[in-house]
Amino acid sequence: MRHLCASAVVVVLVLGMLGPPLSVGQMAATAPPPGAASKVVPSVGVGSTQRFFYMGAESCGASTCHGSAAPRNAPRTGIRQTEYAQWQTNDKHAKAYEVLLKDRSLVMAKNLRMAEPPSKSNRCVVCHTLYAPKELQSASYKVEDGVSCEACHGQAEGWLGTHIARGYAASASIGMYDTRNLVKRAEKCVSCHVGDEIRNVDHELIAAGHPDLVFDFETYTAMLPPHWRTAPSDGVGGRAWTVGQVVALRESLKRLARRTHQRAATAWPEFAEFECFACHHDVNNIESSYYRRGEENRLQEGAPWDVSWRQQRGYPGVAGIPPWNPARYYILRQVVQAIAPESRATLDQELSTVSTLMATVGASEPAQIAAAANRAVQVTDALLAKVAGLQVNPELASTVLRNVTSDSVSIGGAGPRVAEQAVMAVETFVPVARKSGKQLAQEPVVTSALQKLSQVRVKPEEYNREQFEQFATQMRAIHSFLTQ
Repeated sequence: MRHLCASAVVVVLVLGMLGPPLSVGQMAATAPPPGAASKVVPSVGVGSTQRFFYMGAESCGASTCHGSAAPRNAPRTGIRQTEYAQWQTNDKHAKAYEVLLKDRSLVMAKNLRMAEPPSKSNRCVVCHTLYAPKELQSASYKVEDGVSCEACHGQAEGWLGTHIARGYAASASIGMYDTRNLVKRAEKCVSCHVGDEIRNVDHELIAAGHPDLVFDFETYTAMLPPHWRTAPSDGVGGRAWTVGQVVALRESLKRLARRTHQRAATAWPEFAEFECFACHHDVNNIESSYYRRGEENRLQEGAPWDVSWRQQRGYPGVAGIPPWNPARYYILRQVVQAIAPESRATLDQELSTVSTLMATVGASEPAQIAAAANRAVQVTDALLAKVAGLQVNPELASTVLRNVTSDSVSIGGAGPRVAEQAVMAVETFVPVARKSGKQLAQEPVVTSALQKLSQVRVKPEEYNREQFEQFATQMRAIHSFLTQ
């Protein structure tokens, strides 16, 4: 069911882009393009800072390491030793570079007037490959490997020998990225799936053909599928979802603050910060049906003149001005209400300020927007400290589900991206929740509602009154079952 719900952006992995503060699409002059692997020489030292080589996926892929064809149970570590093989055959990150060779990517490059093909452009390879400066590429580094081992685990030269001899804990202490830390793992994911200082999917890139960035940490992790032996520390069942939501919100706020400094005419306001489908939806400017012409062309009473679900719902601000995209916080706030109610009011206040400023014509106060976004970042940092060790039990999962499903009309009315996040949240917490001692995931009413909810956002640009009502109806069905 997760496969039905998660966004099609997984099918075409994130095309990253360097996002300097000069103008949208301008490339940093000092960033090196991907090139042929350099000859291995001693590690590069910059002052007193040691910079290690990226060794490439093959350094992990030996059959006695992580490249075994059949699962094993290493006596010392308990790992399967099939991690490399599973990543290579089942994980779309391994195909990320190949995407840059496809026709769609070439069309995007043409629309962006790129001087080089996507497979050679920093604008793309920064997310679609193990991006490494040329001087740090070892002889075994291959850009064609896509998003490979070291993209998540860190450049291996500094810790590979220790990792082989002494295992994960010893290598993590000398530079291997700590992916067992759920916050750090989420931060690594959102560096591409939301963006950071050098990765930036903006409105220009989306208009050229790149998918909108949609992300749910727990759902997308399940869809990889995990190539590691899962453990309670993975936070499956709500903790990973919550940590991922807070990290994604924080990084999206940082991104917003960065973008306000882009003063070029084409850079601000940055339309990718707004709710896409406030503009990108069918506009039914149909002829009035109130009156019709009868005999001798006389006007007669006709039929009611239909209005769209958006018009019937109304607008929180000025009609026609797209709102700031609320998908990163609309569902999270309901979970915060359940786990840290003292933080809810502060979070709502800061995000309401951001939303109000973004809703002014042209988002015309970028400095105020940046200040408000940075204040909200501080709130999310404090919240992250509270949720990092969250334990989700059946009672908490049921409370979260009641909170989310009770708000179905508001959530559905906020647009398809918010509805999509709600469905993924419900799918996450249902397997943990219980009613009268019975797992909610075994209840026919709930499973039927989830199946229908998963179809709500198949084509978000076609999210209409029928889908809106379907969403609200199925959410109400789950809420009624939980509260009866």
